[in-house]
Amino acid sequence: MKKFLILFLLISVKLYSYFDYNIFSVKAYSMGNITTANLTSSDSVFYNPALLNYVTDINLSINFFSLYPDIINNSIYTYNISAAKDISGNGIGLGYHAFHSDNYSETLLIGGYSRKLSFFSSGISVKYGSVGFEPNVKNDVGLETVLHFFTFTIGILFSQDTYKFGIVAANLFSNKTGISYDEPLNRRFSIGGSYKFTDYLDASAELEYYDDYFDYKLGCSILAVKNILTLNSGINKHSFNFGFSFKYTDLYVDYGLQYDFNFVELNSTQMIGVRINL
Repeated sequence: MKKFLILFLLISVKLYSYFDYNIFSVKAYSMGNITTANLTSSDSVFYNPALLNYVTDINLSINFFSLYPDIINNSIYTYNISAAKDISGNGIGLGYHAFHSDNYSETLLIGGYSRKLSFFSSGISVKYGSVGFEPNVKNDVGLETVLHFFTFTIGILFSQDTYKFGIVAANLFSNKTGISYDEPLNRRFSIGGSYKFTDYLDASAELEYYDDYFDYKLGCSILAVKNILTLNSGINKHSFNFGFSFKYTDLYVDYGLQYDFNFVELNSTQMIGVRINL
């Protein structure tokens, strides 16, 4: 059966965005931010472009994200938009991300391509980003600063009926991020897999290396009520995450909650979204 055009719209509100936090998906967020081999929606263009071959629905999604609302003292907004289509084993994806607060802003444009041959997929994405700091933010020059960068992500995926296994190398060949910052973006490497035990239980695992730091991630997805309710949970080195997806006909409501082990005084963070299959 031919795969369909995906339109995936993600709108969220959060305090700290920054590209390296990699929070673009409610499902990934609710499973401990596991992203290498378990996503099947167009937001995979932000994570592993090899997954673009596995986008199978037309959907519209709006997500809201709140982070430490008791310490927010300025106006902020952020949103992500992505679209993907697979044509005879050729996956194409586009994405846009924007974030703005009173003293910081960022934008990200991304394009991805993947090719599927039998059980193997490989993909590449190209990112252009800009980061802006307002004059009231302390930086190297003490003035308003805008940084621009290009970077690449490469991903591969092996897939069979019950499992997927992927490898991602992100932020490769990055240029320096600006005149006042002489270092490129930190590279990120991840290896992970997902396994479908039954029609009701999926499990995922991932090992990530970033900025001289290793993070392990474990997650699972349980179909609690057939065609209605799916429960997600995950754990990584710094947080425990939980969430659910509620389905009514072609309408989905997604929710994710994170409890951070390192910042317990800041309580929890939450993400909620609505998806509609068209």
